[in-house]
Amino acid sequence: MTFPSLLSEAVARAAVDAAVHSSGAAIDPGSGRGIVIPAGGPRYFPSAWVCIRTLRDLGCELPVELWYVGEGEMDAEMRSLVAPLGVTCVDAEQVARLHPVRFVTGWPLKAFALQYSGFREVLLLDADNMPLVDPTFLYEEQEYRSSGAIFWPDKGSLGQHKKIWELMGVEYRDEPAVESGQLLVDRYACRDAVRLAAWMNCDHGDFWYQYIYGDKDTFHLAWRKLSLEYAMPRSPIGKLPHTMIQHDFGGRAIFQHRHGNKWSLDSQVLRIPGFRWENRCRAYLAELRHHWPQHPARPYRSDETDEPTRAVADSLTNGSWSLATASRFCIVKLTPDGRVIGGCPRERHWSVRVHEHDALLSITGMDSLAWLLARGDSNTWAGRAPAEPGRSVRMDRVR
Repeated sequence: MTFPSLLSEAVARAAVDAAVHSSGAAIDPGSGRGIVIPAGGPRYFPSAWVCIRTLRDLGCELPVELWYVGEGEMDAEMRSLVAPLGVTCVDAEQVARLHPVRFVTGWPLKAFALQYSGFREVLLLDADNMPLVDPTFLYEEQEYRSSGAIFWPDKGSLGQHKKIWELMGVEYRDEPAVESGQLLVDRYACRDAVRLAAWMNCDHGDFWYQYIYGDKDTFHLAWRKLSLEYAMPRSPIGKLPHTMIQHDFGGRAIFQHRHGNKWSLDSQVLRIPGFRWENRCRAYLAELRHHWPQHPARPYRSDETDEPTRAVADSLTNGSWSLATASRFCIVKLTPDGRVIGGCPRERHWSVRVHEHDALLSITGMDSLAWLLARGDSNTWAGRAPAEPGRSVRMDRVR
C-alpha cells in the first residue's frame, strides 16, 4: 500500500501551468541585502555557527537570518548565542501559520526561507557551506546585476531523457545542473520563479522529489519554466572528500561546501586533506562547545505546537516500527528528540507535520532527505524515495 501525492503524472504539467499563472502568495519586496541560512537543531546548529563565525572573521557585515522549524530546533539559549553576531532567528513554523504549506522541514525550508525572507537580495547558504572570502562583492558582479540571480554548477546535468522536462513542460536544455548550497537571488525581481520553486518544494515536494534530487533542481527548472536567465560561473565544481568547491566568475575558489561529515559536537569530525582553515573551523567548534557545553537533545516538538501535530508526534515515539523497502528491512524507534535509532544506518532524523488533508513524515539521513511518508492510519505510513521513481518504503507499527 502507498499513499499518493496530491499531484500525479497525469495532472502535473497542468498544475505547473496553473501555478505559474496563479497570483499565489504575495512576495513582500523586502529591503536590503542579507544572508539566509536554513539551519536548526543539534545536527545543523554547529555548522551554522562555523559558517557565521567564518563570515564575520572574513569581514562580512551583511545581516544574517537563521531559519529553523519550531522551538524544539532553536531555543532561547541558542538564539542568544548568535544574536551578538548580527543574526536574526526566524521560526518557519510561525511564518507558516500566516502562509500555510505542507512542508517546511528538510529541503523545502530553503525555498520557504527564500520566499519569505525580509531581505530583497538574498545569498542563500547551506549551514555546512563555509565561505573562503567575504561574499559581499557578489552583489556588485555585472553578471548578477544583469540577470538577478547567480546559480552555481553541480556535477553532470539533468539528462535529456529525464521525465521531469515533460512534467514541467520545459524544453530540454543541455546545461549544468544547479548545486544549491549557495544561491544569490534578487527575490523580488525574480519573484515569479521564487514563488514557483516554493510551490514545488513546500506544497508538492513529495511528488517532485521522485524525479529530481531535492530542492536544487526546482530552482533550475522554475527559472527555465518562466524563461528567466541566471548567471553561472564557468569553473566546474571542485571536489575534496565530503566537500564541494565553488568559484567566482574569475575562477577563484570562494565556497567550501562540506556536505558530508558535517561539523558536530557529538560525533567524530574527520580531517579532510586540502580543506582550507580546518584548524580555524575546529577552533570555532571548540568555542561553541565552551558557550553551549550541555547542548542537550531537544524535544522534537514544543508545547506551542498545534495539538494535532503533537498528538501524532507522541504516537510515533510510542513503541517500535518496521521500516521496509524492496531491498531491506529493519526495526527502528523514533525518539522524542527527533532521532531515528535502530537497525537502519541510513535514516537518522525525523519530523512530522499534520495538515488539513494529510500527515507527512520526513525521515532524513546524515546529508539529505531519505524519505517522505504519508499516514495511512495510526499504525501505517508509506511513501517513496526522492529522485528514485518506483522505490517505495513502508513503516508499520510493531505489535
